Amino acid sequence: MITERQHGLYRLYLLVLGVSAAVLFAAWTRVFDSFTEKHVFLHSPEFLYVSVQSGVFFLYGIFHARWDAVLLSRDQRSRLLMGLRQASVMVICLLVYLVGTKDTFVSRSFLFSYIPLLALLMVFLNAVLPELIARFLFLGTSSEGAILVSPDDGSA
Repeated sequence: MITERQHGLYRLYLLVLGVSAAVLFAAWTRVFDSFTEKHVFLHSPEFLYVSVQSGVFFLYGIFHARWDAVLLSRDQRSRLLMGLRQASVMVICLLVYLVGTKDTFVSRSFLFSYIPLLALLMVFLNAVLPELIARFLFLGTSSEGAILVSPDDGSA
C-alpha cells in the first residue's frame, strides 16, 4: 500500500512538472511575441509542441525509476541534477519534434531563450515541489492521539 501511494505521489509530481513546463512554454510564446513581434507560432500549432514536450517527459519519468528514488531522498544536489536531466529530456524531445516535422517557422532565438527558462523552472520545482506536495497532502495527518494505560501499582 505504501509503494502504491509512493508511485501515485510520484505521478502527481510528474504531472505538476509537465503542466508547469507547458504553462511556461505557452507563457513564453506570448512574452516573446510581444517583445519581438515575430509571432512564433503563427503557422505552427503551439498545442502540439506543448503536448509532445509534456507527454514524452511524463512517459520518460514513469519509466525512469531512478527519479522516483531521488525524489524521496533529501539530497538537494541530486534533485538539482535531476531537474537539469528533466529539462534536457524535454529539450531533446522538442528538438526531435522540430526536426521530424521540418518546422521552419519556430525561431531559434525563441528556442534558445526558452531552454534556460525551462532548466531554471525544473531545478526550482525539483528543489521545492516535493516538500510542497508532502506538506499539502499530509497536513496534520502525521500525528495521532494515543492513550496510555498502565496498571496501578499503588506506589504513587
